[in-house]
Amino acid sequence: MLRTKLKLLEIFCFTFISSCIISSCSGDRKPAQKNDLPKVKEKSVWHAPDESTIPKNAKGEMIRYGKDLIANTSAYFGPKGTLGKFTNGLNCQNCHLDAGTRIFGNNYAAVMSSYPKITARSGKITSPIARIKGCFERSLNGKMPDSTSKEIRAMIAYMEWLNQGVEGPEGMYGRGTEKIALLDRPADPKREHYSMHRNVKAAMAKMEKV
Repeated sequence: MLRTKLKLLEIFCFTFISSCIISSCSGDRKPAQKNDLPKVKEKSVWHAPDESTIPKNAKGEMIRYGKDLIANTSAYFGPKGTLGKFTNGLNCQNCHLDAGTRIFGNNYAAVMSSYPKITARSGKITSPIARIKGCFERSLNGKMPDSTSKEIRAMIAYMEWLNQGVEGPEGMYGRGTEKIALLDRPADPKREHYSMHRNVKAAMAKMEKV
């Protein structure tokens, strides 16, 4: 059963990569070159605040708790969560890398200064809590705890702490995800196939040892 599932995973991954390769070869898009990417000065790049700046009081405890909830969501809300079963077992930082602090790691750099705003998905004004609710329902395939709970308030406190000094997302370098250059050479499906096959095979070998 495990081998069958992993084989299906391999087929899916290869199909996805192949479609990306074909897309990159289409003639209706001009690949971005390295020199097309934005050039920025170090001072304009967003960096998460140093954790030593978290106050040593009740507010600081909420900030730290919020970070722990983001990093270890499953331990609290997963199938065996200490606070109940709310999610599928993923952690928030599976999408928001390093608890939302990594440059171009889908971070929380400007969340609190961007919301509330009208989102493309809903077409409605969305608050920060509504955005968190969306993540619980879609990415984590579950439901969000009470919006007034200590846990949701802690997540908001953590995001507010990360957002300190950020007035708006416009022109901020490092938030969200990175714009990368497309291939500046013809794609080689054969080479990509063997590369993908090798990586998937290695991943399968590791999973079989678990």
